[in-house]
Parts: sequence; C-alpha cells; structure tokens
Amino acid sequence: MSLLPLPSIELLNELLEYNPDTGVLRWKVSRGGHIRAGKVAGGKEGSGYIHIMIMKKAYKAHRVIWKMVYGNDPDVDKVIDHINQVRDDNRICNLRCVSPSENILNKSFTPGITGISNITWEERNKAYRVRVSRKHIGYCKTLEEAKDLLQRYNDDEM
Repeated sequence: MSLLPLPSIELLNELLEYNPDTGVLRWKVSRGGHIRAGKVAGGKEGSGYIHIMIMKKAYKAHRVIWKMVYGNDPDVDKVIDHINQVRDDNRICNLRCVSPSENILNKSFTPGITGISNITWEERNKAYRVRVSRKHIGYCKTLEEAKDLLQRYNDDEM
C-alpha cells in the first residue's frame, strides 16, 4: 500500500498543535468553514483511525503525529503501530514504527487463532500449541514462550 508523503514539518507545526499526553491534535489557526483554532483536528473513520484533512488530502493522524514528534516521515517499509491496539489512542507513548510483520503480531485474535503460523490456542489445555505440519512440538503458557519455542525449533531444523 502506497501512502501519500506527509506535508512538511514546517507546515504541520504551523497548522497543528499536538498534546503527547492525550494524543490529540488541535488546529492552531482557523481555516474557514468548520476549522477553528483550538478545535480538535480530524475525525474517526470507520476503520477506527483518526483521519485529518490537510491541503485537501487525507492523512492518518498517527502518521502526522509521528512526523511532528520525530521530524520525519515513517520509513517507507514500516508502519505506525498502536501498541495497545486502540486505533484512536495517538499518545506518542502508544505509537511505534515497526515492520508490517511485527505489526501483525500485535493483533487481537479469534479464539484458537493467533495469527502466527504453527501456533494455536487450545482452550482444553489452556495453552498455546506449537505444531509444524503434523508434528507436535509442545505446549506453552504464553504466546511469547510459544514464539520462542517455534523459533528454536526452526533454528534447529536449518
């Protein structure tokens, strides 16, 4: 997915004010219509993310915030992840720049499905089961332990 390059840091800082404690962007200047200085910038879309219109283009607020705080666009091969999985929680302490595969690991899951190949949750055993093809590797109490076990198994097989 190709994302629009963000506006310059100068323009963002001219138009917007960011509160890192609340994660809220506010307009610094009135721009006609319903945009007034001090008003919360952007709105929640159906996806749960906050989107903001700047110069007639829509941007995800968490990407704008990342640039305002760190001074540059997120790496082209990275995404901004909401650590707590709350898509409109744009506090900087809740945002991190990660690879798409790391982002996928931070998803809630359907019972039994972890989103990680070869690892499933078994309610009956109250444990994560690691299995490669039809070979049972082991049970683990936490997903982290299961990922570590799978990694060790894969390392040994190579």
